[in-house]
Amino acid sequence: MIQPLKSRLSHWFLSIVRSSLALSGLQRHGALVVALALHATCNPAFADDALPSPSNLEDAKSDVLQLDRDLAHLKQRMLLPERTVLLFGLTPRSQLSVQSVQISIDGKALPIRQYDQSSLGALLKGGMDTVMDANLKTGIHMIDIVVVQTNRPKLTQRIEFTKTISKDILAVQLLEHPGVGERPLRLVEWSQHD
Repeated sequence: MIQPLKSRLSHWFLSIVRSSLALSGLQRHGALVVALALHATCNPAFADDALPSPSNLEDAKSDVLQLDRDLAHLKQRMLLPERTVLLFGLTPRSQLSVQSVQISIDGKALPIRQYDQSSLGALLKGGMDTVMDANLKTGIHMIDIVVVQTNRPKLTQRIEFTKTISKDILAVQLLEHPGVGERPLRLVEWSQHD
């Protein structure tokens, strides 16, 4: 027996949303999905057996994309409640040539970051490289940094910091001309983001 288009669309929509939720680990939000599916099947745009008009397809497409963004944001908040993003960058208008950076937090080494000409060019223009994006508990932490530069000795520095809020963005910045009594690497912190 051939199913009416309305029934096929609602079944298709439910299967897509269920698989998206299963992949993202958000199965317990099934009631929301059922409500959205019922709304989609009761929508007058899908009332007859003809295909929806292109404008309705575009609206549906933008709704699905917005739902995907919302689910990704919800997943981020649920899976990374104490999210810390660690960046690496240079001071503005720097002329330094960095080959690689090795960072470890509390003795746990992060992957070594190698910089070719294009990524070094991005750093020199003020870009920041994301070194870590993970959970980091509030409290006292130790960052060990090793920077290998062209035509300069290897730079090693340890920075201790206290994380006071659950979500944080940190940046390790290499100073080209540190001031008197200033270390060549400094830690910059941005709080209250989401």
